[in-house]
Amino acid sequence: MDMQTLKKISNSGSIYTLFESGDAMDYTHTVLAKEAGVYTNETLVNVATVVYEINASVETLPLTLVAGDIFKRTITQTNATLDSSVEVNY
Repeated sequence: MDMQTLKKISNSGSIYTLFESGDAMDYTHTVLAKEAGVYTNETLVNVATVVYEINASVETLPLTLVAGDIFKRTITQTNATLDSSVEVNY
């Protein structure tokens, strides 16, 4: 299965990003209309730090995303041998 397809999952009010062990520790995508919103919460699994960038500008929660924005997540893992995930939601 194509991991790029599984890397990001968006549901109503959340964007989930999987970082598999051994993968690059950043992920960038163009925000879709259904993903637009103000994200106020995050859930981090096996993540020591996360940096959010919107259109190449470093941002902190709350994150305001509009359709067409370039949204990047860069993480540092707590344990490099395990998968990690970042979920932002509202």
